[in-house]
Amino acid sequence: MTYLVSPSNHWLGYHMVEHLLELGFEVHGQENEQDSDELTLFFGRNSSYAPFIPEKKYKTAYIFSDYNDRLTANTIHTYVLSKNSSKNLGKRHTCIHVPILFGEWMHMDKDGMYWNNSYVRFDSILFQKESIYIKDFIGELVDWNSKGIASREDLYVRSFRSEENSKLKLENSIFLRDNVPIEEKLEKVLQHYQENKIQYDNLYDNL
Repeated sequence: MTYLVSPSNHWLGYHMVEHLLELGFEVHGQENEQDSDELTLFFGRNSSYAPFIPEKKYKTAYIFSDYNDRLTANTIHTYVLSKNSSKNLGKRHTCIHVPILFGEWMHMDKDGMYWNNSYVRFDSILFQKESIYIKDFIGELVDWNSKGIASREDLYVRSFRSEENSKLKLENSIFLRDNVPIEEKLEKVLQHYQENKIQYDNLYDNL
């Protein structure tokens, strides 16, 4: 069965599509017309990738933007990650709440990143305590379907570095450990930014 990712041309959707394709799954993507389509070029010619088809039934949908009923009408289960995902969407949906995700192709400069329209410096306590590397998050996210987590309507994802851990209910919480120090992950992302700065500028020149 096929997976749906929206928007597939956003940096979060890009990592989701890439991971699913690497696992050998068929993936359909819905693009955001306001975003650049440069990231889609990385997987657009993959025979296992195709554009969103409204009539098709999808095993799982991963929504990284505001929720849209049209996208998930034929989906068995939907994960919604957005700043507007707090409303109750029903049993076929899981709203994911995360502090900060960071990774390659995000909107950033050499000193910090943009998350939910706010600028977060890499040397800030907020970033050091709360941030989660995108590939760590997505790897865990794909595994949730096999762990019975899809039945939860809200899920709070935090790093073990987070100072908010004691405030969260365990039954609705997942804590991700850093197998590699966050400093090494950030260094990798900064190197990618320096090597591909022109493409980063093209992705976000209209923002």
